[in-house]
Amino acid sequence: MHDGVVIKKTVTFATRARGKRVLDVNNLSFTSCPPGRVPRITRLMALAIKLDGILAAGRELSQTDLAELGHVTKARMTQILNLTLLSPEIQAEILDLPLVTSGHDPISESDLRPLCAMVSWRQQRGAWARMVDTRRGSAVPNTSTDGVKHHNRHPAAVQHVII
Repeated sequence: MHDGVVIKKTVTFATRARGKRVLDVNNLSFTSCPPGRVPRITRLMALAIKLDGILAAGRELSQTDLAELGHVTKARMTQILNLTLLSPEIQAEILDLPLVTSGHDPISESDLRPLCAMVSWRQQRGAWARMVDTRRGSAVPNTSTDGVKHHNRHPAAVQHVII
């Protein structure tokens, strides 16, 4: 089994000619989702955290095994897992990126590779701040003059990672 999200919904069927059953759409109610999509880097960060937890749990899986299970190369698995080398503050901000409503994601995994290679979290935070400043108009976390960060949380990004 898995720890994924389970949605339960009661549906009704109407009976048509010759006993054919069809979904009765008049009785369905849908809750609206906010417009936009979770940025890819947010989903990758959540995946990296999940995979790192699997490796740390001491299960009999290696990084190579995870790459094979995920149908990616060992190099790509390394790139994904390297996201866990980012400072905890940067990881939190990546998980909190606002929804992308149009166009490309403002930050990609390849943009973060130089930051992952930095050993010092202080250097990472400085480089991250510069990256955020250059993309400020592209829906990345914004710190206003009152010092309060304004962004949306995406707990669903972490909950939907199922291995």
